[in-house]
Amino acid sequence: MEVSTQSHGSPFGWYSDHQGVSYEEEFDQSPTYDKVLVGSFGSSLAFSTSLSAYNPLVGGSVGDEDDAMSYDDACATSSSASNEIWDEEMRSESEQDVFSISQSESTFAKDSRISLLTAATEMLRIRFPFLSISVRLADFLCLQEKELLNDTIVDFFLNHIVEHLLPDEPDKRVTVLPAVFWHNLSIRQSFLPEDFTTLPPNQQEDARFGDVLEFLEDFELFDVDYLVIPVNEWEHWSLLIVCHPFTDRGTTVCFDSQLGDDPNNLAASAKLIEQFLDYSWTKRSGKVSKMPALKLSLPIGLPQQTNAFDCGIFALEYAKKFLLQTPQQPSDFNFSIAYPDFNIKGKRKEVQKTILSLTANRQMWTPLMDLLEKNASRHPSRD
Repeated sequence: MEVSTQSHGSPFGWYSDHQGVSYEEEFDQSPTYDKVLVGSFGSSLAFSTSLSAYNPLVGGSVGDEDDAMSYDDACATSSSASNEIWDEEMRSESEQDVFSISQSESTFAKDSRISLLTAATEMLRIRFPFLSISVRLADFLCLQEKELLNDTIVDFFLNHIVEHLLPDEPDKRVTVLPAVFWHNLSIRQSFLPEDFTTLPPNQQEDARFGDVLEFLEDFELFDVDYLVIPVNEWEHWSLLIVCHPFTDRGTTVCFDSQLGDDPNNLAASAKLIEQFLDYSWTKRSGKVSKMPALKLSLPIGLPQQTNAFDCGIFALEYAKKFLLQTPQQPSDFNFSIAYPDFNIKGKRKEVQKTILSLTANRQMWTPLMDLLEKNASRHPSRD
């Protein structure tokens, strides 16, 4: 399955001046960096640096297809042991702000020790029971402070919680549905056939849910204790967890870090999930569903975000706390009492470290992390 990638803002907001200015910055003497050349066009950033302290060499030859690439995507990292700063040609905006990594004869392109890092560079490919996820550099960079998380990061960490953190217990069977599931389900309700209202009830349900259920063909929906459903509406993340579906204890717990918005939206979302599960049972079992109505739970004392960008981090931490220590009565509990230590401080770095710990070539990414850390401390991102 291909997981979509969304980009929100500049991952390098601290250097974005929208004037096409190049910066040359000398770092303190260290075995990590000799110098770094930074160029900023709009909301993009590119850099090259000497990484003599990191071996083995991380790069391969630059192919002909990489003679020129979009400057919006370019991050070029050199593993040369010299102190040389490569010459990059910054073209004007009239030439579409192309960052010319090289012409075919340039020194930069000829060096076989160059590794090109682009937005599409894959950092990690991991297989979970129901989903294969590719985490690319663009995904990783949305974990920088004041950036919105994208669906790849949300999908990755929710599955990581279930597969790597959750104890293997018989009453903790969990299915995490991908973020794109909610997108498909909600958008489908807005694009129904013109003759929808004249269709028989079973055909109306097919029109609303059929394609979405087919998309989840390989996902376990019934023999589970919890269904975890990330929800993204208007670039805001919330979370639904269906507890004990298809039983008398069935409850949909709604987690939202902006409850000041219309709470009826959560109730409507929970109802749509209930209708979908009811349809799914009928289609997969061939029997009329007798699923009891799901109770709706809005936890008391739910921690709230105080900015416009941490909703995804809140959703991930809600899930982690709830799944690792599920309350006895999910239909009625006080979140602040159940989880008095809830805190999102440092959680972005936690997700970053988790991704890096699973990469096959972590050493390759250490210089990038060092550079991000140094820039974050010197140039705090602006709202």
